[in-house]
Amino acid sequence: NFSKPLERDRKGNFKVPPGYWVRVNFAFDSTGEVFIKDGRSYRIPDQKTQLHQAFRSGLSHYFGPVHFDLYDPEYGTLLTEEDLYHPRYNLHRCAECTMAFACAGCGNCGRCKEVELVDLNIIWVPELLSEE
Repeated sequence: NFSKPLERDRKGNFKVPPGYWVRVNFAFDSTGEVFIKDGRSYRIPDQKTQLHQAFRSGLSHYFGPVHFDLYDPEYGTLLTEEDLYHPRYNLHRCAECTMAFACAGCGNCGRCKEVELVDLNIIWVPELLSEE
């Protein structure tokens, strides 16, 4: 059950029960210029290829949005979903970006030729955990 918060020990570390899955979103955003896999070294000089290879690796994991209880600093009231910023993403550019789920979205600045703004759930589908 993922809705129950984890307990902490005396040092403040989380106590994770045996068999309990901890879901953490992880973005493998770039391979870097030198990437070593299975003992073999690859030189990837341009950043666009580094980002594309990171996406193709399948090492990024998205389990869903992180929930925060945010309060209005002036009135102290809990902000509603309608009060919050909801980023939009360019379907033609952001669909292969490993950082999309950690990004503030597309500002539609005009640099992209083709722009179709969509919600995050169109380009990244949260993973389901198996009960292995």
